[in-house]
Amino acid sequence: EFRKAMDETVEALRSFVSVGVWVIFNEGWGQFDSARLTKRLAALDDTRIIDSVSGWHDQGVGKTELKSLHTYYTKLRVPKDARAVVLSEFGGYSMKIAGHVFDESREFGYKKFRSQDDLVEALRVLYLEKLLPLIEQGLCGCIYTQMSDVEEEINGLVTYDRAVIKVPVGEMRKINDALMREAKQIR
Repeated sequence: EFRKAMDETVEALRSFVSVGVWVIFNEGWGQFDSARLTKRLAALDDTRIIDSVSGWHDQGVGKTELKSLHTYYTKLRVPKDARAVVLSEFGGYSMKIAGHVFDESREFGYKKFRSQDDLVEALRVLYLEKLLPLIEQGLCGCIYTQMSDVEEEINGLVTYDRAVIKVPVGEMRKINDALMREAKQIR
């Protein structure tokens, strides 16, 4: 069933240029036979990168295309690896905004903030002081967890109901511009 669903998903979405990476398994959730499934997926679509075991249980060089890391509690780093190294999940800072959550009694996040100013400053430090130096060390990509709150996970940049942008767009643009300036220096 899994292989059939994977094949059907690729067939249904292959023409969408917004799909940049196929992710077969997230962390250890139901992971099985990932090296063989990576080969199968590459045969279905050889135009996209495959993150076959996003975050956990890396199968090693030659079996997966990325060194995919989920880093929340430990120092951000770029391990030596022949593959592209990607922080496929990091950050996860939370700021609960009453009235804009799925469940008022629950709040999950890797680091909690009570004010927008504190959240913005923490994100600035995370990106510009902790992540930015990793570009020179070979970091190939990063994905902040997460764009919007999801049920009890209050660690999005936007609330669950999409009514409140927690981090002003201009502030995220400044951070992104600094990252892009650094990335353009790479030769």
